[in-house]
Amino acid sequence: MSLKNLTEPVEPVEARMESVTHRMADSPDVIEEAELRDLAGYWAGKRQDGNLPSRRSIDPIEIGWALNRIYITERVEDPTRWRYVLAGEQIEQAFRRNSLRGIGLDEILSPEAFRTVCLRWQPLDEGRAVYMRGQIYKAADRYVPGARLMLPLSDDGARVTGMIGMSLTYFGDSPVANVPLQLWSIAL
Repeated sequence: MSLKNLTEPVEPVEARMESVTHRMADSPDVIEEAELRDLAGYWAGKRQDGNLPSRRSIDPIEIGWALNRIYITERVEDPTRWRYVLAGEQIEQAFRRNSLRGIGLDEILSPEAFRTVCLRWQPLDEGRAVYMRGQIYKAADRYVPGARLMLPLSDDGARVTGMIGMSLTYFGDSPVANVPLQLWSIAL
């Protein structure tokens, strides 16, 4: 399995955007990718007294190994509006942008794709993680196979006000190249 630059073409597969069903999991044991498990461990180490970690507690320097593949978003006004605070180089390349900082998710996705993403991210509202494997997104008119983990953040320890995520993208000999999207909602 090799990680490559996101500018390489990917053969399109059927999009399954009309329905979103999360499998439920009570632990992060369902996460197959070591780097995503490492991010979950880092996030768990930032929790205090069982509360969700805050965005301020996340120090990108501490997760330098993941910096080019992580993103941090914040909620703005409407609970379904997410704005990028930080996006690693591979995330920006996926959307063919020089920077995503300050850009809302609704500004880079079609209305249909935005609705689907909001449904996929919905478990974050309940303080649950979201884990995906397969065709994790369609960006810049191409399907991207890989795996993704999104973890909720909170300014007050309870109400979700942001999220840290990491996307691993695979090309070539990929275990998920033609796998339909699989979604898990994970209690942490």
